[in-house]
Amino acid sequence: MNRLTLTFGTKEYDCRLGLGFLNRALKNTESDDVQDLMNKFAANPFEMLPVLIFESASHGCYRNKKEVYFTLEDITNEIDDAGGWKAVDLMVFMEAFKNSISNEDVPVEKPDPSTRGEKVVAKKK
Repeated sequence: MNRLTLTFGTKEYDCRLGLGFLNRALKNTESDDVQDLMNKFAANPFEMLPVLIFESASHGCYRNKKEVYFTLEDITNEIDDAGGWKAVDLMVFMEAFKNSISNEDVPVEKPDPSTRGEKVVAKKK
């Protein structure tokens, strides 16, 4: 899953979880790599989760050719107003983010040299 809509209160956010989002999140959190990003998340999820949602929703605006119409503070306040850690869409984002990083439920295709570049589905370990 690389796209989802989050709703906090009356506001909806088109969130993206693909490569563009990861690039943005790595740069804007000053993370060296995905593992560093995950370590920062594990060390302080209360800070990182709103940041990741902000980066994901900001990338959604970019993909939709729209101006970012919210701030990190807006996202944080809306999460708090929606119940904080009990907010349903917060859990939805956490699960989608985890799946996007671990490639769960994401098809993986690799070119097979024996088929002269035709795609074949890679088997999961």
